[in-house]
Amino acid sequence: MSVFERAVDDERSGDLGSARRRMMSFISSHGYDAPAIERIARLSVRMRDLREARRWYFLCESQDTEAPDAIERFTRSCHGDARQIASQLPLERIANIPAFVHQRLATFDPPRPAPPQSLTTPPRGWRSRAEERLTCFGCVLAFLAVTILTLIGAADVIGFFVK
Repeated sequence: MSVFERAVDDERSGDLGSARRRMMSFISSHGYDAPAIERIARLSVRMRDLREARRWYFLCESQDTEAPDAIERFTRSCHGDARQIASQLPLERIANIPAFVHQRLATFDPPRPAPPQSLTTPPRGWRSRAEERLTCFGCVLAFLAVTILTLIGAADVIGFFVK
């Protein structure tokens, strides 16, 4: 009995989850198969798992009436970002991805870098300017105190040996 026949038996018995898992397992082990991918999308629609259906419709050239809308909604949910779209697809588990999927991904823009922050107003942490000045002043005082104490200690040592 083939995987497809077992999936049909699962569907007839009402176990859509098992049918979908069988088809996903088939694709993972045998590579890209357009009818199997379309079947996963349709099973996902029947299971009311529309997010999953949209992902799988993106990977096939389905003639289903809901396919174009599903693809558009999927890409919109990823903000049209090619890297985010690719990260939502099971591309690493499927061998032999057809060229049209790569072309579909290439139509989306890569993410734009964030605009630079204004150079006139540097970002502030938890410290205010007065606290920064106090910290700097304290460091200078500590340095002077250590230097003076070192000189006094050196004078005492020299005085001990000179007497």
